[in-house]
Order: sequence, then structure tokens, then C-alpha cells
Amino acid sequence: MKNGILFLALVGSLAVLTGPATAGVPVTVTVTGEVEFNQINSPPLGDVLPGETATLTFLVDSDVFDDDPVFPTRGYVIDEWSYSLTFDSADMELEDPFPAGQTPYFVIRNDDPAVDGFFTATNTAVPFGAGLPLNQTGLFGQFQDSFRVTYEGDTLASLDILGALGTYDFDGLTVFGWTIDDGPFNAMFIIFNELTIEVVPMDEDGDGVLDPDDLCAGTVIPEGVPTHRLGTNRWALVDEDSIFDTTHPNGNGPGFMFDLEDTAGCSCEQIIEMLGLGIGHTKFGCSNSAMLNWVSMASGADYGVDIVPTDPTKSADDRLAGGND
Repeated sequence: MKNGILFLALVGSLAVLTGPATAGVPVTVTVTGEVEFNQINSPPLGDVLPGETATLTFLVDSDVFDDDPVFPTRGYVIDEWSYSLTFDSADMELEDPFPAGQTPYFVIRNDDPAVDGFFTATNTAVPFGAGLPLNQTGLFGQFQDSFRVTYEGDTLASLDILGALGTYDFDGLTVFGWTIDDGPFNAMFIIFNELTIEVVPMDEDGDGVLDPDDLCAGTVIPEGVPTHRLGTNRWALVDEDSIFDTTHPNGNGPGFMFDLEDTAGCSCEQIIEMLGLGIGHTKFGCSNSAMLNWVSMASGADYGVDIVPTDPTKSADDRLAGGND
């Protein structure tokens, strides 16, 4: 019960360490399919054979978009450098530099007029004749990647991409089209398989622990602890890796080893602040008992026990507040 009370008391301290949420959520879009035919002769696209797997992936920001002034569509601006169209035998990027005055969009349709769906284009209105120019020239200018899928009108609730997270396949699909175009001609046709929209796991402080699992934002490596020397059986991040360092005793010692994954992204100085430990920990590093207690509290299990949460959506805050179910 004592630990349970401490869990609740630490939630307030955690809010101070993690800080406010940032605006704009990075989202990755992935589309997969299979090449049905290819009439392109010149490489690299000319090397692609029927039956090869096609994978299109790119990033958008949930807050960077343009709403169409006429149609119920919203175009999320594609990060040009993240765009990748890969086959088994070729890799393609967007035209570089991207044509002046044009913007690559991932467009969401909702009740347009009675259907939902997604497409890529250089406009926010219609998925025809405005494919994304690739970094290879055909007979009529740049080859263009043109992708669209249409679903039944109750598939999406809004134009918000964060409300559209998930995987879309043939369930409710009414129309799909995925081609590499050379001017007005379909030079390659790709059979659509599925589209996935998901939030990108972030590691804002760069400590190797993803933000959903990180109890301590702003972790600094190496840290400011110890201020005097690293004591025997004391722990701190004294060099530039994510493994806690210690001064080993004569003999075998307790045989512990800790890294930032064990501590849910918290350094010794952050653990000291969270647990309200004494100055001795600041001078010489975190003791064995402090590290073991923190690992148990942060993970919901004793040291050395791998925990798989029963609820995979449970956040680091939830674990600290109440442990695992």
C-alpha cells in the first residue's frame, strides 16, 4: 500500500518533468500493393517486374494541412524528404527539387459527396491528373505516382487524420487506383493491398526510450550526478551511453546492471528528484535499493522480470500511477 500511495504522489512531479504536449503530431502513412504490369523500359522503374511488392510511405504533420474551399476534402502536406516508393528491385523518391508552386498532399475525403477515402495529389480537390512527380523522367515529363482509394460513406468520421488512424484494406472498399503515369498514359499498374495510418513513435529527448514509455523528459546524458565521485554499488550515467555506470565492490557484488529502458528513461538525478532522495545520492550516485525500487515502480514488476502489459495502450503515466493490471 505504501508504494501505491507513492505512485499517486509522483504524478504531480511527473507533470513538471514531462512538460506541455507539443502541437502537431507526426503521422506516417504506408500503402502496400503488388505490381500487375509495367510498360516502363528505362531503369530504375524499368527494372520493376510484375508480381513485385510495392510499398509507399511518407510522413505528414497533423496540424499542417489545407482544406479545399469547395469539396469536403483536406490535404495534409507530405514531408518531401520522407517520401519513399520502393519495389523489390527499385527505389524512388519525389522529384528533387519539387516543382515550384506545387505541394504534395495526402488528401482525406469525408462524405464527398457520399463516399470517404484517401488520395495523393498536388491538389486537394480531385485525384485525377495531378499525381506526385517522381525523380525519373518519362516520355512526357516526370513519371507521376497516382494513388486513390474510395470507401463507403460511413468509413470516416471527419477530415481529422488523427481520427482516421488504423488500417484500411478491402473492407468497405468501392474503388481503388494506383498507377505510375507517363503523361496521360498508365505506364505501371499496382494492385492495392492495404493502407495504414499511424502516429510516429517519438523520442523527444533522444535517450533511446520512446515518449509513450518515457517517464522523464529532458534526460541529459551524461548527467550531473555524481557531484563528488561514483561510489561503490552506486549508479549514474557518467558517459555517453544509456547504460548506468557503477564502481564495483571487491568480490562478486550484487550482480546488477541497469539501463534507461529499465528506468523508463529516467537518469539518477531524475530518480533522486522523483523519489526525494538525500544528498548522498547526488554526491555518489543512486544506491542499489533506490534503483531497484524505481525499476519496480516504473515497470510494475521486480528487477529482472519482463512485463507485458495487459493493456498495450497503457501509458507511462498510467504505469507510474497504478502499475500494471
